[in-house]
Amino acid sequence: MKDFQDGDVPTCDEDRLSGPTPILGRVVVRFFAANAVVSPVRTDLRYESADPHAVTTKFHVYGNHTVQWVLGANSS
Repeated sequence: MKDFQDGDVPTCDEDRLSGPTPILGRVVVRFFAANAVVSPVRTDLRYESADPHAVTTKFHVYGNHTVQWVLGANSS
């Protein structure tokens, strides 16, 4: 997944419009620590129709470090 820079807008190229195109978004979330310190964290979200029950979440923490979670539901 492409890391967006501040001010970037997610786009897709024309050749990929005929197939599944991921949906990308960016939000800033606030993490609360036990000592009540609130830290804003830039977060990239990615959804792909090939895996309709999951969203990949990439947290940009501590400079250039990232933590990636895949949040999903069981489709049964």
